[in-house]
Amino acid sequence: MKNLVILILFLIPFAAHAQEIHNTKTTKLDIGHPAYFPSFGNDKDLIFISGPNYKGLSVFDAKNHTEQSITDVLGAGNQPVMEPSGKIAYHEIQLVNGRKHRSLKTVESSYKSDSKVKIENTNQVKVNGNQIEIYQNNQWVQSISPVGINTNYLWASLSPNQNQLLFTAAGKGSFVSNIKGEMVVKLGYLNAPQWLNDQWIVGMNDKDNGEQITSSTLDAIHVNTQKRISLTSEKEVIALYPKISPTSDRLVFNTPEGDIYMLEFTINE
Repeated sequence: MKNLVILILFLIPFAAHAQEIHNTKTTKLDIGHPAYFPSFGNDKDLIFISGPNYKGLSVFDAKNHTEQSITDVLGAGNQPVMEPSGKIAYHEIQLVNGRKHRSLKTVESSYKSDSKVKIENTNQVKVNGNQIEIYQNNQWVQSISPVGINTNYLWASLSPNQNQLLFTAAGKGSFVSNIKGEMVVKLGYLNAPQWLNDQWIVGMNDKDNGEQITSSTLDAIHVNTQKRISLTSEKEVIALYPKISPTSDRLVFNTPEGDIYMLEFTINE
């Protein structure tokens, strides 16, 4: 029994130490003009980029340093998707009689990939004001308010294994729960959070002066321990709106000036 206790005491700090994430390389992409809201296509070297207010959509090939324009319509840079076949889906916003109308557009491209990029999950989540809506196979299942109905929800998403729900509650911080909105874990202040894997989350730890963002680091948080590690330095760059690659070993982000960076990382569980 004594030996067992010693073994447990030894393993506890070792396990905590093993939960690490490290920034191994940060590279500024040489795009040649201001760009915003980067995200990945069907390959870790294919980067969607857009203009201010999500206007227009291009694909930047980080390996070959080439850019292809897809469209210049408003709204196209908001969550575009590239299928393994190369087909690109994006949204177009049109103003009709002073009201915004959003429609889904698709276009074929030459960016075919053999990688198995998961485009559609069995379950989906959507934010609807003070509720998060759960869908299964595009059919509504339930609406939940994990931290109460007197708040607005933002940036809801499911973990890769689809067992956990990540969301931000305005003025309260970011949280993780199960898919039913139960067993809520508070992560603290973290904007635009994204899943890195089933245990690690990354988002913006940003500050502003009431008019503009004055600093922002990308912080990674371990769900079970709430351990927080900064992947960027606020003295070097203002890092905004991270997006994760299909290979889950790198992310991209932009700065207020329109610079795009790629950050590569390793995770030790």
